Amino acid sequence: MLVLLPVVILIFSAALILILQRIRPGFGYTWLIASGSSFACWGLILFFHWQVPPIFFLFGWQPVQPLSSSLAFQVDSISWPFAFSMASLLLAVILTSSARLQTGSNPQSWAASMVISGAGILSILAANPITLILTWTAIDLIELVVRLGTNTDINLSQQSVVAFSVRVSGTLVLVWALILSSSQGQVLSFENVLPGAGILLLLAGGLRLGVVPLHMAYTQEIRTRRGVGSILRLASPTSCLVLLARMPSADVPANLVPYLLLFAAMAAIYGAAMWFWSENELKGRPYWVIALAGIGFASAIRGESRAVISWCVVMVLAGGLIFLFSARNNLIRAIPLLCCFTISGLPYTPAVSGWNGIFSNPFNFISVGFLAAYLLLLLGYLRFSLQEGESIAPMERWIQVIYPFGLVLCVMSLWIIGITGWKDSFTSGLWLVGLLSAALTAVGLFWILKDNRVSTSKIGEQTWLVILARRVGRFMASFVQLGWLYSIFNILFRFIQQIILALTTIFEGDGGILWAILMLTILVSIIQTGAFP
Repeated sequence: MLVLLPVVILIFSAALILILQRIRPGFGYTWLIASGSSFACWGLILFFHWQVPPIFFLFGWQPVQPLSSSLAFQVDSISWPFAFSMASLLLAVILTSSARLQTGSNPQSWAASMVISGAGILSILAANPITLILTWTAIDLIELVVRLGTNTDINLSQQSVVAFSVRVSGTLVLVWALILSSSQGQVLSFENVLPGAGILLLLAGGLRLGVVPLHMAYTQEIRTRRGVGSILRLASPTSCLVLLARMPSADVPANLVPYLLLFAAMAAIYGAAMWFWSENELKGRPYWVIALAGIGFASAIRGESRAVISWCVVMVLAGGLIFLFSARNNLIRAIPLLCCFTISGLPYTPAVSGWNGIFSNPFNFISVGFLAAYLLLLLGYLRFSLQEGESIAPMERWIQVIYPFGLVLCVMSLWIIGITGWKDSFTSGLWLVGLLSAALTAVGLFWILKDNRVSTSKIGEQTWLVILARRVGRFMASFVQLGWLYSIFNILFRFIQQIILALTTIFEGDGGILWAILMLTILVSIIQTGAFP
């Protein structure tokens, strides 16, 4: 049970915050509870790296014996970096929320962040596929409730329902793999994947990530954009990348590898290009996620599970830092610049082990495409770091101390994972690729600054190249975003909605009781005729 203690702390504290907010509205006590419980969760998961808790089994959780006899949760060398990244992101969100009290950050959003993070950590700790399926479903339901509860726009609400449907389809693919293994007399596990089931696991992760086929679940943001919005964006893909990190490489058919790598490259290049040319980091947030998910997916295809971990850590912690970077001055701006160096892929930096996932044998031009995508991500990261933002000077003194510490926490956690995360994580790696990446990033930044001839805060905003690139990006979006898939789900949603509205009108009308009696009579007649055995 010790392994679930961080999740229990988060859920209990979130409930306590909501209760206190009703009894005694305010920010003081609730923020202390949120920050204290998030810090306790972060410290516990860090402690688990050296003192691994025993695996926890939950027997007898179902009334019948379906596809697996127990739910199981564990901390191991794969799940720990993911869980620690989510805990670090949550703590950073709560600490930096002090600078966003005037822009929508409130106890309700803190409680939502804690619940979503708790569900994400629970999914990361899943030790078998049936547990992962249930935790995926929990994340999807919580995300749907939060998005519907914070949206007043009907279009955004419909988009949330459609995106929920697409993610559930990815979960159903994993259920299919579970049924396939059960039909052959075996229980599917991460260690024992039967031939034919491995590709289903890969497709389940790829579909939920939006990589295979390439699609964007959300392109618009909810009202509380930086805090709970960042948690919402990153919790689900993190729980999917855990599955890919656990997959044995032998389970991917060799004849499908080139096509899957091509899908991953399309996602990475498209996402990186849209990220680089976005107006700001928040509008580029979904593209940051899809680009790094594509690179992580490619690493899984090539059997480099450690590289999947590395790219996911970069996605969560480096992405979380820039998404939370709202209040700025010249001194604080050094923190995201330091983070950009941290994820540059230079030797002995946290991201260096990720190169093995895209430059492992066989080397081909697709590998160069992944390198180009990552260079665009780094350049976009630098561009957004140098932009102007809200001034921190008018804020209270304690905020000027706590807020930067929340940002530093992301960089610090990156180095903790990079140094102690797993065997051979702190090495020189493919040092030549790392040096090439850093050099090309420096050249690209110099070229952008020279081309704009304006202050760094306006990099890439007015040049003809940016205007052209954005038009090309919109064309690419209409071509590769798989809009027809969302159109189908949207049509089904509207059809079901109309049926429900029609039935509601009928049964709530003056003749509602008569209609109910008529339908009951018809149903009884059908049963008596033996239409249903």
